[in-house]
Amino acid sequence: MHRLLALLAVLVLALVACGDGSGSTTTAAATAATDAPVSTDAPAETTTTSPTMGPAGAVSMSADSGTAARFRIKEVLRGDDTTVVASNTAVSVDVVVDFDDPDASEIGVVTIAADQFRTDESRRDDTINRFILDTGDFPEITFTPTEVVGLADALDGGVATVTGDLTIRDITNPVTFEMTIEEATAEGVTAEATAEVDRTDWDLNIPSVPFVASVDEMVGLELKLVLAP
Repeated sequence: MHRLLALLAVLVLALVACGDGSGSTTTAAATAATDAPVSTDAPAETTTTSPTMGPAGAVSMSADSGTAARFRIKEVLRGDDTTVVASNTAVSVDVVVDFDDPDASEIGVVTIAADQFRTDESRRDDTINRFILDTGDFPEITFTPTEVVGLADALDGGVATVTGDLTIRDITNPVTFEMTIEEATAEGVTAEATAEVDRTDWDLNIPSVPFVASVDEMVGLELKLVLAP
């Protein structure tokens, strides 16, 4: 009997020992799994792209707020040399700017409402409309480009030339504008074009006014283009 009890005790101790070993092994494995560094995929490479320095392709634009046509002419008014400036914001034009090939850009017909020129004197404005431009019969002034040279240079800070037909009333003559570009992006283009013409080529005669001694024949033309898509 005693020998049986002793044998049972030995068996129990052996089972306990085995149980302890098993438990220790499991605990160690869990600890090792916890302590081991977690394997993760390498982070994806971060790529950066340089900002686009300019738009690409052809962009259609039209005259936006800020577009204006002006003319300047010198006169002797009441004995004083004066430069008369007339401004007109009723200007429309459609343009296709090709940033990949600037020389392939297209400038449409520039149309100006002839009766919208304004100076600093309302009586002068009335004279311009009624007796010089005859806006009742000829409500529009148009400039139709026939040749554009050097747009790539203008986009790089140089000067382009735009030659075309300027029609005032019922007379058309060729005129060449020099154009500079202040800004050119896909969001908009701002440009200035200037030319000097002889008003007698369009039979633009100034009515005789007692306090105006003389008016120059040469007239400065200016076109401010503010274009937007």
